[in-house]
Amino acid sequence: MTRWTPRVRPAERHRRQNRPARIASVLTLMAAIVTIVFWTHSLLQFSRILAVQGAEEQADVILTLHEEEPSRTPATTFVRERLSSLTEASVTSPRSSTIGHFETFKEQPSVGGDWVSTDAYPRTKLRLFLYSAYLDSRLDVPAVRVIGAYASVGGAQISCRLEYASGDVTIVAASRKTINENWKLKYGAAFFNCPYQENDSRSPAPSRVRLKETYELQWSPSIPVLPLQTRPGEKKGRLAVCVKPLHYEYDRASWLAEFVEFHRIVGVEHFFFYNHSIGSNAERLLQVYKEQGVVTSRPWNLDIKSQKEIRTEGLFASLNDCVYRCMHHFDYALVLDLDEFAVPRKDDTLPAMISRLNKNSSPRTITSFVLLNSFFYLYWENDTSAYGVPPETAPSEVPYLLTQFKTRRSRKVFRVGSRSKYIVRPLTAVEVGNHVVWRYLGEFSQSKSGLREMGRQPVCSARRIHIVARRRT
Repeated sequence: MTRWTPRVRPAERHRRQNRPARIASVLTLMAAIVTIVFWTHSLLQFSRILAVQGAEEQADVILTLHEEEPSRTPATTFVRERLSSLTEASVTSPRSSTIGHFETFKEQPSVGGDWVSTDAYPRTKLRLFLYSAYLDSRLDVPAVRVIGAYASVGGAQISCRLEYASGDVTIVAASRKTINENWKLKYGAAFFNCPYQENDSRSPAPSRVRLKETYELQWSPSIPVLPLQTRPGEKKGRLAVCVKPLHYEYDRASWLAEFVEFHRIVGVEHFFFYNHSIGSNAERLLQVYKEQGVVTSRPWNLDIKSQKEIRTEGLFASLNDCVYRCMHHFDYALVLDLDEFAVPRKDDTLPAMISRLNKNSSPRTITSFVLLNSFFYLYWENDTSAYGVPPETAPSEVPYLLTQFKTRRSRKVFRVGSRSKYIVRPLTAVEVGNHVVWRYLGEFSQSKSGLREMGRQPVCSARRIHIVARRRT
């Protein structure tokens, strides 16, 4: 018996044979569509760049009218006025005028004191953040040094808009330096250097600055440019402390008071705090210190996801801002966390330690002192002998001060760069980190003279802690 097989009609057989050809033709058509879309998008982007460059060139013409000009004819006057009106309409108008079919420039307000930013730019999908700006005349070419945040990797060219008190404006290209230890997250703290002519007859220096991605239209809000020099008759301090941003609704007022008072005992004159979020008790305490002139508390509302898009509330921007604020106002700046206590071993105060170490060399050759770190663990049992009560006394019955309850430390002393902290001369620093100074001015080099002062003997009393003592859970 033969096996029966179904008969295939000729038309169906023909369709089966042509199926691969039809699939190939469909794929070819899809590839052609994708190619057309890609090149159309590229041409639009290119035309956009040309349009923006043309607008900036027109703006540059208008912004340089304050310089020496040849005698004007009626024709040149008409052209200048026309260009001025076009530039104002296309670049600085808050209304809905456009250049081509792209989003218009948004006139942002002049602000100062807290973080400001642009909207996300279409090409890079990034925002440009600014916090503070300083006149840095220590460099060969004087520059406005802006401290802010931008892409830690990649990004676009940045332009500066320098605004003078006289009303003049100059647009220059900015050089960008991302601060180290950014972990290559989406954003990183950064410097933006905007060169300017120091001996310009129009004005001694720029008074405000804005930034933007060069090929975009939207400038950031303007922030004030702060001078680094002290005012005539202004008193100069010896030592200040810089603390990274307070966050997570920090409200341990007793430990905050202990930190401040402890370091005042060892010679610190002023404290810089950056307030991202604190509790009501800590806020009232800081207000008391502010009224006494002991504390400067700066707002710190950075709209970037901490630890996911930037390191710990952008702490490196705050530390560098603090060091630049101390420049010409304090001889030295000490970088610490709130759970760290720095006390010299052989001297009663930190300034006395610095003076003693400077005797062996010229003070201008020592740029910083490195303080080594060791842990005083919070889970170890308490020492209440300072209060004259048994060790089992509950912390709620006596003031729970870390320097009195935790007097035993681990044997391990961390090496330089690992948990270490430092005292730095602000005038010599260019870029600082959390544990080391990353860059100095060219004529200075890092000194580790303070290392031999950080011994490894057990702590005898609170005022004789000879290392950075960090309490850790």
